[in-house]
Amino acid sequence: MDALMKDVLGTSRKNANKDDKDLYMRMKELESELEILNIQEEYLKDEQRHLKSEYIRSKEEIKRIQSVYLGVGNFVEMIDENYGVVGSTSGSQYLVRVLSTLNREDLKPNARVALHRSSHSVVDILPPDTDAAVQMMKMTEKPDVSYTDVGGLDI
Repeated sequence: MDALMKDVLGTSRKNANKDDKDLYMRMKELESELEILNIQEEYLKDEQRHLKSEYIRSKEEIKRIQSVYLGVGNFVEMIDENYGVVGSTSGSQYLVRVLSTLNREDLKPNARVALHRSSHSVVDILPPDTDAAVQMMKMTEKPDVSYTDVGGLDI
């Protein structure tokens, strides 16, 4: 009986040692993963700081560009993603760079645009040239009323 007890206790100790080794290995794996995640977190925080500073620098650059006297022109057409043709108020046309922050969907033919004074680059899209009162009086769709529907036209 003593031999059986010793055998059972020896086996349970071996299993306990094996479980301890498995737990230890699992703990080391998790510590390694934690270290990798901490490194990735630091990288992302650093990247976020870098992007914030670049964003602020870009905003300041846009303000600087827009603070210069701007000319007005009419957009003619896009040539590629970065360049377009603009007609100035003097009648000449220029191949110009389009500021990357502008929405390309809003750049339609005959749209009024603000041009940089020296480079003639498109820096902003301007609202239509018409007065708001005139804009309200424009007919946007043809009414479905005929002359017979309108009273007081009898002679």
